[in-house]
Amino acid sequence: MLSNTPLGMTIEDFKAGFSKIRNRVVARTFRELGMMEEWGSGYKRVVDFCRQNGYPLPEWQEVGPALRVTIYPHPEVLESFTPPVTPPQLPPQLKGYCKHVKKH
Repeated sequence: MLSNTPLGMTIEDFKAGFSKIRNRVVARTFRELGMMEEWGSGYKRVVDFCRQNGYPLPEWQEVGPALRVTIYPHPEVLESFTPPVTPPQLPPQLKGYCKHVKKH
């Protein structure tokens, strides 16, 4: 249950588009600035955008009195920033030991 949301709203309610205005001034301001299309549409718009553009779905979690949304980078971005994997190097003192073990 989202403890910082009105009327005991659950994450399932949130994902289903249930909306209850907590601060009418902030809601009206966002609406007038064009930052909000319709009540309760945010979750669906974020998920639809991710699916249509190849992003992993975000993770939604209740954290105390807040909702944490983790948005992951596009897989192509991850591939371009992943350093190449290099095999681990043995310390010089172990190299001789390994050669000895291989011979015997």
